[in-house]
Amino acid sequence: MQVSNGVTCVTPCTFKAARNQSLTLTISKEGCHSTTAAIVPTLAGSGVILGGLIDYGTGAVYDLQPNPLTVSLVCEAKS
Repeated sequence: MQVSNGVTCVTPCTFKAARNQSLTLTISKEGCHSTTAAIVPTLAGSGVILGGLIDYGTGAVYDLQPNPLTVSLVCEAKS
């Protein structure tokens, strides 16, 4: 898997990312069609409740969604 922030890993994997930035993920496997997915920041429930108490600049009021991200690849049938 290749992430737009430069992270690469073999799935299943986990990685840390800034919660206030969108990311594009490209998932690929030999013999399968690659696919691209996005995870985007959404306002976390605590951000709505605490409002001005949390620093929006740090991204603390956001969660990246979907979390977890689940993707199915379409693979070629073996002959």
